Parts: sequence; structure tokens; C-alpha cells
Amino acid sequence: MSGHTLKMSRYLLILVNTAFLLLTSLAVVLYCFMYLLLFTAAIRLRYTHPDVPRPYRVPGGRNWGLWLVAGIGFMTSLACLFIGLIPPGHMAENIYAPSMIGALILMILIPLGWYRYRRQIVPA
Repeated sequence: MSGHTLKMSRYLLILVNTAFLLLTSLAVVLYCFMYLLLFTAAIRLRYTHPDVPRPYRVPGGRNWGLWLVAGIGFMTSLACLFIGLIPPGHMAENIYAPSMIGALILMILIPLGWYRYRRQIVPA
């Protein structure tokens, strides 16, 4: 192999590794955000629809057990979300976190826009 081919293959390997890292980190951040919504919805539904039969109830009485479990899950997911925004050592901080937040916002807005578009076409 020539020196130029070796340099190009090394550069391509770095690009592929960085893209994989960014996509994996984005998946983690997106999952953590969805878990935040899930834990919030569990608490909200306990108060807005308290008499709906559920296949499983969190032990601990009517509310404090759910608050404990969902609260711990919410705080853990929030910590994971913030940890996911910390850039790895070889990436610039002023590029990594804004790109993760921007991609997260984009991934949230696409389904919301699709949902709104579908509701205008097919009224419920």
C-alpha cells in the first residue's frame, strides 16, 4: 500500500468511528428522554385516571410507591441524559453537546409534526 492510501484509510476509519459514536450517543440521549416522559406519564395518569383497572400496581399504597419508583427512575434517566451530553475526550465540547441537543430536538419534532399532519388529514 502506498502512503496516500494508508492515510486515506486511517481518515475513513476515524470518520466511521466518530459517526458510530455520535449515533450511539444520540440513541442513548433519545431513550433517556423517552424514559423521562414515561415516568412523568405514569405519575400523571395515576392522578388523572385513578380508577382505571391496571394489570399491575406498584406496591406501597395508592401513591407513594409509584412516586418512589417513578421518581428514582426519573432522576436516573435525567442523570443519564446529562451524562450523555458530556463529550468524549477527543471531541470538541462546543460541537458535541449542541449537536446532541439539536438532534434530540429534531427527533422529537419529526414525530410531533407527523402526528399533527395526520390529524389534519384524518380527523379523529
